[in-house]
Amino acid sequence: MDRNLLSKILRISSLKKEEAKKYTKKRYLYHKILEIPEEYYVGICGLRGIGKTVLMTQLTLVYNDSVYFSADASYLRPFSIYEIVELLRKEGFRHIFIDEIQYKTYWEQDIKTLYDEGEVRIFFSGSSKIEVSRGADLSRRVRILEMIPVTFGEYLRIKKNLEVPNIKFGDLLDESTRKKIVRSYAHLNDYLDEYLRIGGVLYPGREDDVYHALRACVNRAISSDLATLREIDMRYQDLSYKLLYLVATSKPFEVSYSSIANSLEVSKNTVKLMIYYLEKVGLIKNLLPCEIGHALVRKEPKIHMPIPLRSYLNWELSRNVDVGALREDYFVLHTNPVCYLKGKRGMKTPDFIVKNMIFEVGGKSKSRIQNPDYLVVEDLTTSENRIPLFLIGLIDPLSV
Repeated sequence: MDRNLLSKILRISSLKKEEAKKYTKKRYLYHKILEIPEEYYVGICGLRGIGKTVLMTQLTLVYNDSVYFSADASYLRPFSIYEIVELLRKEGFRHIFIDEIQYKTYWEQDIKTLYDEGEVRIFFSGSSKIEVSRGADLSRRVRILEMIPVTFGEYLRIKKNLEVPNIKFGDLLDESTRKKIVRSYAHLNDYLDEYLRIGGVLYPGREDDVYHALRACVNRAISSDLATLREIDMRYQDLSYKLLYLVATSKPFEVSYSSIANSLEVSKNTVKLMIYYLEKVGLIKNLLPCEIGHALVRKEPKIHMPIPLRSYLNWELSRNVDVGALREDYFVLHTNPVCYLKGKRGMKTPDFIVKNMIFEVGGKSKSRIQNPDYLVVEDLTTSENRIPLFLIGLIDPLSV
């Protein structure tokens, strides 16, 4: 590896650091990462477009001996992670930030070797969920953090430069606290529709600009990111797109392994595998059913999408998005429920369990017939255990 290559890495790293200085607002994981003990490496995974690269470059500014590079850069293609890091270590860099690490073969073994040598500390990111149990034994050496899409509160702070309260999950369970928050911040509800259309990501521009960027994001996730997890062919890619469109245009509970298999004319096992890998690259989120009594109902997942993927995919088809499904995507993103409630055929039940409490999500006219602990509704009412939907998006992700 020659000095010209080193100069190029350092030049691009310097440009990225200068660019990071323009971003004064930080995503929720920034301070959590700084609290991780020095003896651990740090891995960040999540969907494209949610700010992982900016977060990494913001973190480089904390250390005087830091350097950044992206593992998918074409000029680094002939070299392994170990070779690149060794070059940088010899130049005195001790905090090394590596973006898109999944594109390097044998990256797990290289990270293990570098950790065991103990001369550098590495922070890395990937666009798919990184399994620390896969390949080399990284679990004792690396803290892996999954970054969720940009929350409603973060969207308002970062994109709209608004003052937004940092709400703990427990704050919303107390009626008097809810009333106080709504009295002070009801105006934030005016931005909810916009967030549901183009929030969740940090792409600049208007709706068309965001959706064109999302198109590239989805294309790369399916054509490139999936390929880092398993071998895929064109048919598998086509089926992945069809599955996404099928989920995006369905109402809650309309899709199941069987219905997807019938629509795509593939086996249920193929559908299960596709759903597994699409979740790994962040394009869907699976939620399994809760236990009812002592019996576990059939383990059909409820398939949700990150904000604003459902809105984007319906835009591609010139369709109106199902509002009920969109509300549920929003709730799941911000509360990370442990499971959903699924009744017997034809029986309606509340929607989700979060921290051992039952929540039902709906529109303004939603009633308490299904007897949840809390109703999450799209209005500003706070009485009778009703929680305005917009408040859910202001929850501190680290408090759930």
